[in-house]
Amino acid sequence: MVPLLLLPLLWGGSLQEVPGYELRLKEDVTVQEGLCVHVPCSFSYPWSSWSSRAELYIYWYRSGDNRRQDYLVATNKPHVPARPETSGRFRLLEDPTTNSCSLNISNARMSDTGSYFFRVERGKSVQYNYGDKRLNLQVTGMAGARREPGTGGLHLRTGTGHWKTPCPGLGVGGGKRHRTW
Repeated sequence: MVPLLLLPLLWGGSLQEVPGYELRLKEDVTVQEGLCVHVPCSFSYPWSSWSSRAELYIYWYRSGDNRRQDYLVATNKPHVPARPETSGRFRLLEDPTTNSCSLNISNARMSDTGSYFFRVERGKSVQYNYGDKRLNLQVTGMAGARREPGTGGLHLRTGTGHWKTPCPGLGVGGGKRHRTW
């Protein structure tokens, strides 16, 4: 019986993969503290589930030390709040019906360093965590930056000696106006 269980490994697969579910993203991403990063991402799920009239919801979770410590950082599902420390800073960019799970992270914090996983739900037929492929975010320190008292915002010194706020074009809603760092 054991040799039959190893057969998928010989085909180049994994015992954890589920046919039809695929996540495409850069797994290791580094950003400097206070800056923003755009994480392009797309996903697929089995065609047999596409006929569902149920709404498609996507989620990004921060991985905890165990399942009970995972927490939501971004979703398109109404009335489901993300963790307060990531709310507004972790944003989905596009309509998930286009199979985009791209994520913008603004004003990156050292505490954001960690592993994140993606989840998709569509009615009862699709409820899947893409656990085999994760976003591993590393936030590094920032030289030449200072915090403006009372705002918590990070500002960078430009070549002219002036200070500017990073992440221009990432206003409310994100949209197509973004910078990739």
